[in-house]
Amino acid sequence: MSAAERLRLDVAPVGDERAVLGEGPAWDAARGRLWWVDIERGLVLQSDPADGATRAVRLDDRVGAVVPAADGTLVVALRDRVVRWDGERVVETLAAIEGSDDRTRLNDGKCDPSGRFWIGTMAFAEQGQIASLYALERDGTLRRAITGVDVSNGLGWSPDRRTMYYVDSPTRRIDAFDVDLADGTLRYRRTVVEIAAGEGLPDGMTVDADGDLWVALWGGDVRRYSPDGRLLQRLELPVSQPTSLCFGGAALDQLFVTSASAGLDAAARVREPLAGALLVCSPGARGQPTDAYGG
Repeated sequence: MSAAERLRLDVAPVGDERAVLGEGPAWDAARGRLWWVDIERGLVLQSDPADGATRAVRLDDRVGAVVPAADGTLVVALRDRVVRWDGERVVETLAAIEGSDDRTRLNDGKCDPSGRFWIGTMAFAEQGQIASLYALERDGTLRRAITGVDVSNGLGWSPDRRTMYYVDSPTRRIDAFDVDLADGTLRYRRTVVEIAAGEGLPDGMTVDADGDLWVALWGGDVRRYSPDGRLLQRLELPVSQPTSLCFGGAALDQLFVTSASAGLDAAARVREPLAGALLVCSPGARGQPTDAYGG
């Protein structure tokens, strides 16, 4: 493999849904479905990769992320709170985040292998580093883990469970922490990947079964990096605004990529008819199982 092999794969849309700001894909092995969200339209979406059938439910708020819970429900991050959702209605509020601060909203989130839900906020335009990354414990305890964040985004864990990776998009970095999953303690922050200006902003991320990092670059492509930061592959896409990604399918060998149509003018929409689509391809790698809240 070359230092930056270009992958030109058969990348196909899953169904006809076109999101304004698609995000947060999470594979649900129990249901054989892919959960994702359209943040700006407040939609939680469930897609069947077999036939593309997609069920969309509108919640009365922005939706930053959705993850399966161990009890069969779902955990959904709304603008300023995390709720438990049964697919039809909100069952309970698990945590209120940021109070009534209208300068931020919840953004990307993911569960770690211990069943803890990590969820970050993002500052609206030109508000500065006023956001945070939070950890919601299985017992409902909420704590602030990282402060001074601008746009909290991608998360992932190494297969040996010793490292957590994290993206604060405007920094153009993927940082790593030593993590103790027993209590969620983060130590020894360091940068493993830096994205050059003009190559896109790092957004959502996933870590495959070999420990390699896959990151979606808003305004760029999808890239695969080794744990020590070497660029291994670039996946070319038919969209310019990929947002996040995860592995799924029965063998966890399908890569699902969310994308956005927000901000594209009429000419760009003609050039990118798949902008906002959920995309899928088979990149020759396998992912790790999706971890559930409370699992």
